[in-house]
Amino acid sequence: AEAVRKFCRRIGFPMSDLVIRNEVSAHDLAAAYRHALVCIVPSFTEGFSIPLAEAVHAGTAVVASDIPTHRDLIGAGPWLATPSSVADMARAVRATIKTRHAVLRRQQESLGDKARPEAVRSRVTSLLSQLLAMPADASAPVTRHAGDGRRPHIAVATPWPPQRSGIASYSRHTMARLADLADVTILTNEPPDRLEPGDARISMREISASAY
Repeated sequence: AEAVRKFCRRIGFPMSDLVIRNEVSAHDLAAAYRHALVCIVPSFTEGFSIPLAEAVHAGTAVVASDIPTHRDLIGAGPWLATPSSVADMARAVRATIKTRHAVLRRQQESLGDKARPEAVRSRVTSLLSQLLAMPADASAPVTRHAGDGRRPHIAVATPWPPQRSGIASYSRHTMARLADLADVTILTNEPPDRLEPGDARISMREISASAY
């Protein structure tokens, strides 16, 4: 936040026009998207760009960095720009604002139902049904199932609290439930002694990216 304020002061942007929000409610966030001329998502990398999908669903055109995830979600077009180039991002903002209604339609067509909860749920359910219906392969290695009295071993590489990440919080919630059914080992780059009450049934292993 301080870096943004410093930048705005340097370029002469009116500080009264700068609003930095934190812990925004879903209702306020939706309103912010709807009232914006465009939503700018300049990430250098994304797994799945939630702000991008939220903005398009709210009816706001997006200016985004030209990275594979964004091209996959909203298609290629003048709304994409090199994230390291201020000039290119400015060009994309100008182009998108000028034709934002047409841009939004194209982005909505490209996004389709990729981020619609009911559609995602349907696809996951359909795939799981197909997998569960598949006959067991007699030639495959023997695996351990919870139903045979022996608990399966599952390792999960994920962020983990106290890391400040929504994924970390989500992982703790879901892995705690999974630990009811399996022996779970968390592979994370947070020291394994940083555990909280409720993590006792989950073993931890610290890993790093140095090997890669």
